[in-house]
Amino acid sequence: MLCNVQSLLAKNYGNFMKVWLASFILLFAIAEVYQWAKYFTLPLPIFILGGAFLAIISNYDKYPELTKRPDITLQHLSDMATHRKSDTATQRQSDHNL
Repeated sequence: MLCNVQSLLAKNYGNFMKVWLASFILLFAIAEVYQWAKYFTLPLPIFILGGAFLAIISNYDKYPELTKRPDITLQHLSDMATHRKSDTATQRQSDHNL
């Protein structure tokens, strides 16, 4: 039994070391970030703005009037542009006649 475990470890030693090294680096990074974040503080207005933002986002779907937008199509925009051009041309003509 011990011989089988030793031969298995010998065959997979490279993979075992990769996993061990990746785990060590990950745990080291987590510990360092924790040490840094332990002393990190934000000013009170940032917490207030963050709380307001989270409240708005979490209730966004409960108020459909916030998501209502007029149905604007390309045809509608084209009609608006044409109407504006004709209004501008009419205004120029009336200014010219004065």
